[in-house]
Amino acid sequence: MRSLGLRQNKVDYLISFAVFLQSFLIVLQEIMISILKMDPESTTIYRVIFSAIPMSIAIILSFKRKKVLFIVTYLLAFLVLAINLLVYPVNSEYLQLNSFRFLLPIVIPSALCLMTVKSIDIAERALYYVSWATFVLVVFYIISYFVGVFAIDEYSMSFSYGCLLPMVALYRRKRKLSFLASAFLFLAVLAIGSRGAALVFLAYVFIDIAQSKVRYAFLLIAFLSMGYLLLDAFNGWLEIVGIHSRTLSLLFSGEIDQDSGRGFIYNMFFLLMDSHPYGLGLFGDRIYLGGSYCHNILLEMWINWGYIGIMIIWPLFLILLIRTYFRSEKVNRNRIICYTLILIGSLMASGSYLIDFKFGLYCGLLYLIIKDVNRVKNTFNEIPYIKTI
Repeated sequence: MRSLGLRQNKVDYLISFAVFLQSFLIVLQEIMISILKMDPESTTIYRVIFSAIPMSIAIILSFKRKKVLFIVTYLLAFLVLAINLLVYPVNSEYLQLNSFRFLLPIVIPSALCLMTVKSIDIAERALYYVSWATFVLVVFYIISYFVGVFAIDEYSMSFSYGCLLPMVALYRRKRKLSFLASAFLFLAVLAIGSRGAALVFLAYVFIDIAQSKVRYAFLLIAFLSMGYLLLDAFNGWLEIVGIHSRTLSLLFSGEIDQDSGRGFIYNMFFLLMDSHPYGLGLFGDRIYLGGSYCHNILLEMWINWGYIGIMIIWPLFLILLIRTYFRSEKVNRNRIICYTLILIGSLMASGSYLIDFKFGLYCGLLYLIIKDVNRVKNTFNEIPYIKTI
């Protein structure tokens, strides 16, 4: 029995590693482009291959555990895609391309595979190890810049969101080395990444501080305040070494809240939805943006499913989330806040839930949190009452 349990744990770790590998691969792709001087299109092919091999193994292992879950989910997915092809044929090019490239092989399996893992503790431990591997890649990337292998000409949004989940996982471990690694990733994102990832990370840190013991909260706030005061010096040093931080420039110019043209996109779709109350179908925003997406998960779901869909989807989701939060103990409440902010919050400003692995991760992690909440409740209910005389 013990050997069976150990074997099951190994399978859990293998599945979790495969699912969380995307952050590592995003940074690896940046290294391929900048350091190895590979063509961006070819690096995308490599990333797909490096994703497909471990994910295929994870899907096979997970399918053996929960065949009905996979079969029913994919039947529903193909049914929804088929209906969209019939009702919204204008979306067919983007629907077919993105569904078979991202939605079906990455997003959906990320959720389903995580759902087969025994516990969220195992999943988070695997994420922690992947985060350290990602940290090593980032260190190599930064060192390569300083020895003159490549130049940083513009900020990289993909790099910053590739660092986001590892940055949070290392911070949440609450050890000295993991704190330092998380801080290093944060500084790297500030220097060459986009502000979205940095702001989402800071938001979680402040919320986490508010939930901590007062004496630790005071020390962390003092440390962060000191760090803010040193940002100007850090920005000056970056300029000296040839890095122009877009995030810090926006911060010091008072334009950190600029929408980078997203306001125009949002307004355009608000007007479109008035004349399309039933939505534009899956990937419908791509038609109006030349293949791009609207960079907001709420708006994208509204565009995809229309008023009826969004009036059903989001209320049900919020009820589930709120109910789970109030049934949870402190650890799982922190998890809910963390993953909702990091994975869904980041999709409020960038990415598309139909092609971004973060949405699949969120669904899978939320399932594991609910599973853990139920386990804790059942364990508590099974404790026998001790009668005292």
